[in-house]
Amino acid sequence: MPDNFGRMTSDEAPQHTPGPWTICNHAGTNSGHYDGYLKSDIRAGADLIHIRQSVAGNTFPRLAANVRLIAAAPSMYDALWAIANMQVQEETDKGEVLALCMSIARIELEKCSTAGK
Repeated sequence: MPDNFGRMTSDEAPQHTPGPWTICNHAGTNSGHYDGYLKSDIRAGADLIHIRQSVAGNTFPRLAANVRLIAAAPSMYDALWAIANMQVQEETDKGEVLALCMSIARIELEKCSTAGK
């Protein structure tokens, strides 16, 4: 078993909370400000993930973009897992598989800009 920042071997199951993850809305806003940090939260199942960024050099739009990316992570993981495990049976299937992979990638990238909204 890896430590918190170690790599997992291919036979180890992911330990993250399944999606969807959503961005919490506090008092009508997606973000707050306290103790020199910008903050936002993500609801992941029964867990609440607190996201804090130093105010220095950061803005609410940057925090919001980072939080959307984090909230989209479980969906992106599932999509990448599906792509990595696709089986191509014949040479003629390669074009269709590539088109499907690109379609999945576009959908997941869109989620990064709208996740949790």
